[in-house]
Amino acid sequence: MIVNQLKTVILLGMLTGIVLLIGGFIGGEQGLTIALFLAILMNFGSYFFSHKLVLIMYRAKELSKEQAPGVHKIVEDIAKTAGIPKPKIYIIHSPHANAFATGPNAKRAVVAVTDGIVKL
Repeated sequence: MIVNQLKTVILLGMLTGIVLLIGGFIGGEQGLTIALFLAILMNFGSYFFSHKLVLIMYRAKELSKEQAPGVHKIVEDIAKTAGIPKPKIYIIHSPHANAFATGPNAKRAVVAVTDGIVKL
């Protein structure tokens, strides 16, 4: 988990550096200041809202325990084994069997599953 967080910090740092270079190249000192502001907004948004954007992009809806108790049980067991809180579960309407986890930390994590994997 620490390795993934380190990778995220490095990638966001590199992206910030690129934005700052472009801002400084285009607008000098004033462009650098604007680029710094944009980089801060971009990093804040990426960290706190990227998981929500992915769910919106796939039109995911929260999956209630009544709709798929088996899925909730599997996710609950995995979370318990990993020693993390049970994440919210979302459903994506797709016939393909797929699932992914996203979120900035364990407390705000989300697991998304497709109709295809639920049917399996």
